[in-house]
Amino acid sequence: MVGDYVLEESPMRTVVLGDSLTYGVGIAAEDTDAAVLERLVRDRTPRARVYNLGVPGYQSDDILGVAMK
Repeated sequence: MVGDYVLEESPMRTVVLGDSLTYGVGIAAEDTDAAVLERLVRDRTPRARVYNLGVPGYQSDDILGVAMK
């Protein structure tokens, strides 16, 4: 299982897939691409939600597997 999320009722949900860069290894959670994107989107759609499904060590095939679930 990737991530431990509960889907929230939202008019817009976005999933960010990737590797350790997407996950945010070495940076604060609020500085990840997904967190920054969520702040930008919420300026226009306050209930929008962005889910970070980045996994350290994942390669393209692994990421594709997550996308296909």
